[in-house]
Amino acid sequence: MVFTVIKRINELLRNCLKKFIEEDGSLAPLVIGLFLIASLTSIVLVDYSSVILKQRLLDQNNERALQRAAHEIDLGRYYTHGLDKFTIADGESSSEFRVPIDCKKAYRTYWEELFNSITIKDFGTGLDNGETQSHFQDGWRIESFTCDGDSVYASISQHTPLPFQLPILRIYEATIHAKASAYSVTN
Repeated sequence: MVFTVIKRINELLRNCLKKFIEEDGSLAPLVIGLFLIASLTSIVLVDYSSVILKQRLLDQNNERALQRAAHEIDLGRYYTHGLDKFTIADGESSSEFRVPIDCKKAYRTYWEELFNSITIKDFGTGLDNGETQSHFQDGWRIESFTCDGDSVYASISQHTPLPFQLPILRIYEATIHAKASAYSVTN
């Protein structure tokens, strides 16, 4: 009895295997599906690469502009007080001397340096409270610029359209941010 059941199961498996081997049909749906998956993957990779490259450009522009801004010396404070030792958070003085920064000149230099690489659309003033917001063409925006007299800090963002905008993904643009700070030190 057990032998006949095993024999019957073996026959059923052989018949099913024959049907799969002898199956006639088209591979077109499989090929089209794999092509769509490969195309979608490549589109996503191109969009991601584009955002990464624009992030790098945004970081470089922000850091370059801040480095230039950090070299705007406050001559009055420099000649009156000289160089100040930088104080670390726990109250100890470090061995580096920071050069005093003229905040108004630093902001102007920062803005001009960014302006050299992008075209301005609308410029917002308001340096009195240490925070400013400026809007540039191509989706650039200065989120904040802060100067405390010894260092400068800036945050910038950009809305950038993606190279491939597919309605199925519902992602048409990306917003990237860059933050940096700089200070001028003498030896």
